Amino acid sequence: MQATPVDPSNAEQLRAWGGDLGDYWAANADRFDEAVAGYAGHFFDAMAIETTDRVLDIGCGTGQSTREAARRARSGWALGVDRVPADD
Repeated sequence: MQATPVDPSNAEQLRAWGGDLGDYWAANADRFDEAVAGYAGHFFDAMAIETTDRVLDIGCGTGQSTREAARRARSGWALGVDRVPADD
């Protein structure tokens, strides 16, 4: 699969997430999910996702927010996307 071109203004961010920063995030995913648990309910209540809604979660990180959106949109759908470099 051919990688999508990255705008030069995002090149450094792509390198970071494809390297140590991305590795750190993946290794500590549970910790990040716990950190947002205290306000996640308020966040989702404010979004007012209905059961038939379609949700696009851009920059979904660990995917926890996408899974919660899918639970709320149980007759709709939720898609989480995030950008990481393609393997060489």
